Amino acid sequence: MTTTRQKQRLLIVFAPGPKDPDYAAFARELKERSLDVAARDILVMEALESGPSRVGDTPIEGAAVKSVRTRFSAKNGQFSVVLADKVGNVIFRADHAARLDDVLAAAEKPAGQK
Repeated sequence: MTTTRQKQRLLIVFAPGPKDPDYAAFARELKERSLDVAARDILVMEALESGPSRVGDTPIEGAAVKSVRTRFSAKNGQFSVVLADKVGNVIFRADHAARLDDVLAAAEKPAGQK
């Protein structure tokens, strides 16, 4: 993942599972606006407590998901969205329902500005 972080921003979506309403709404928005996400060099990671987790189209499993959840202090049972810049610094975080527009706006800000 280190190489990925240097080439792309990483958007991590944490959720209890695929049926979480905040997750479902955000995932739908990501799918509908995939070109906007790609245009900003954002790679999406879904780190779910239960259900399939992935980075881009690549599935990830148990230990990797747990490590990411720990690294970014994701709380169990809570939907959260974290955007890390190309060197791994958190530039956006929402521990509640999030709007993709807010994430994309954070990606547009100059380095070092939150």
